[in-house]
Amino acid sequence: PQETRIQPIRSRPNRCTVAIVVKSRTGQHELIGKVYADDRADVFDTMRRLSRDGFGTASDHSVPTPFGWLPALRVRLEEKIEGLSMNDVIRTGRSADWTTAAERCGEWLGRFHRTARRPERGYDLAANLVLHRQATARMARLRQKAEAVLAQVEEAVALAPVVVPCAGHGRYSPDHVLFSGRRTVVIDLDEHDAADPSRDVAGFLVVLQRRAIQLLCDRHALDSVPDAFVAAYTASGPPGALANLRLYRALACLSWARRDLDKQTPELAEFMVDEALRLMSH
Repeated sequence: PQETRIQPIRSRPNRCTVAIVVKSRTGQHELIGKVYADDRADVFDTMRRLSRDGFGTASDHSVPTPFGWLPALRVRLEEKIEGLSMNDVIRTGRSADWTTAAERCGEWLGRFHRTARRPERGYDLAANLVLHRQATARMARLRQKAEAVLAQVEEAVALAPVVVPCAGHGRYSPDHVLFSGRRTVVIDLDEHDAADPSRDVAGFLVVLQRRAIQLLCDRHALDSVPDAFVAAYTASGPPGALANLRLYRALACLSWARRDLDKQTPELAEFMVDEALRLMSH
């Protein structure tokens, strides 16, 4: 290379994402690099397997092409996707744009749940409930309501139908879906696991509610969008996948409420706990 430029994009405690521009005699090439504190060759292997199994660049539903894993540096190099994220569409689009984009998000996730190979690592709901119990005890003035929600969730879990786990994204949200021409591309598979499919659907729906408040300053602005997402998901996903959607949505609300309190946004935290209460009372 004649020149290489690296620009940080975002950082988390155990990983960061950088944009890489390489200039050579053949032109300019742009990549994404994911740098990890630990060995995450498993994510590279997952992306490579998905690319071979129908989620490659030739597909309308895809993941970024993984170019390489550098073990000494704990860096993965992957395709840079040019396009808008679902967040961008929410921020700049109108109702029809939101609906179309939500349908594409639902189609991608449904196809992923129905066809992707299930990994060995599974989501442990029982362990997750224990962590929620510990966390709600520290939720100050929202503690009583949060504990009431969790008690209802635990009761619902005991009676919940058994759903066969499928491949899960782990953090499926509007942040992680990009639209590049005909392709719907999903990024950030760091939490990829096997789980009840309702978990991913619930996570997406709860973040949609939050984006209405955070990006549009109107909690009802996107009220019609979840129906479009769920309808598209149901048409492309596995049968019976949403049997436990209500309880997973409530759990997602509690998770976000805890983070909102940590970030000193108590109004949003209370909205999340109230939404969880509403879900569990129906």
